[in-house]
Amino acid sequence: MAFAIVTSCKKTAEPAPTPEPDAIPLQIATSVTRATEYAFEANDVVGLYVVNVPSTLQATGNHIDNARFTFDGTKWNGDTQYYWKDGNTKADFYCYYPYVSS
Repeated sequence: MAFAIVTSCKKTAEPAPTPEPDAIPLQIATSVTRATEYAFEANDVVGLYVVNVPSTLQATGNHIDNARFTFDGTKWNGDTQYYWKDGNTKADFYCYYPYVSS
C-alpha cells in the first residue's frame, strides 16, 4: 500500500495588529483633612456618572453609569477599573454620596 502526501507552504506576511492607544485609567482623589465630620472615612461609598461632552446626563447610556467607589481610608477603589474614552474627549463627572445601587 503506497500513498503520498503533498503539501505546499507559502509564506505570507501577516499584517501587524493595529496598536491600541494607551488606556488612561480613571481615578478619584480627595483632599486630606483631619476633621472626620466633613471628610470621608474608610468604607464610605460614592456613586459616579461620567458623561462625555456634549452629551447630557441620562439614567443609563453614559460613558460610566453609577459606578461604585469605596474609600479604604487612603484612596478610592472602584468595583471595576474604568478608563477615559480617549485623550481628547472632555467629560462631566457627577459624583454623589451616599451610593445608591438603583
